Amino acid sequence: MTKRKTALCFTGGKDCTLALHRTIESGQYDISLLVTFAPANMQKFKAHPLPIVQMQTQSLGIPHRVYLVEGPDFLGSYQKHITSIKEEYGIDALVTGKVLLYDGLDFNLAILTLFQGDILDVCHNFMPRAVEGTGVELIRPLWELPRSEILEDIWKHGFEVLISCLNVTKFDTDLDVETFVGKRLSKELLQKVRDHNEKFGRDVDLAGEFGEFHTMVLDAPLFKTKIDVSSGQIVRDGDFAYWSFSNVA
Repeated sequence: MTKRKTALCFTGGKDCTLALHRTIESGQYDISLLVTFAPANMQKFKAHPLPIVQMQTQSLGIPHRVYLVEGPDFLGSYQKHITSIKEEYGIDALVTGKVLLYDGLDFNLAILTLFQGDILDVCHNFMPRAVEGTGVELIRPLWELPRSEILEDIWKHGFEVLISCLNVTKFDTDLDVETFVGKRLSKELLQKVRDHNEKFGRDVDLAGEFGEFHTMVLDAPLFKTKIDVSSGQIVRDGDFAYWSFSNVA
């Protein structure tokens, strides 16, 4: 069977890395390119620092390209880049790691969510619209999977995942951000999320699928070398708390 030449949206988080793992494991796709759609102002991409993403893609050994998304026509910018990817690399499928569709945000806020590190498929079915008319098929291997299955798959395969960003507005005001930001995503940490939800009547998604938190993968089965981020510090910026990696310029 001939494998389809495929690109994968990659920000270095748990979902896209698991999507990569599952896509390769299926044996149906040739992942020829990792693509990062990033804001023109890189300062807004703090949840997924580009130098860390580049360290990850080097460890994976898969070619990587960064495409800058510019407004006001963000959708058109995506479509232009996807068309360019198809023409330049001969790719006819694009994998995204999004899990669900959420129409609870207006489109402008959805754009801001992208710039904080999320992928816009959580709002307004963005990615299916982005590939429309490009001749590229959207592949979503994690689509509507239960959170428990995603998390268990991550742990089963030995992923090491760091919480890189927290939206503090999603949590109670008494939350100590040091409990989460810069920490590994573990069963013990998620129990703290459950305890927080029960104590304060919150509904924080255990996998952060509504933008509650973002992650960076430090190690996974496909990585040739572990990502070394031995130190850093928490930085507050408005509604967000980020992990500032000390070895990132």
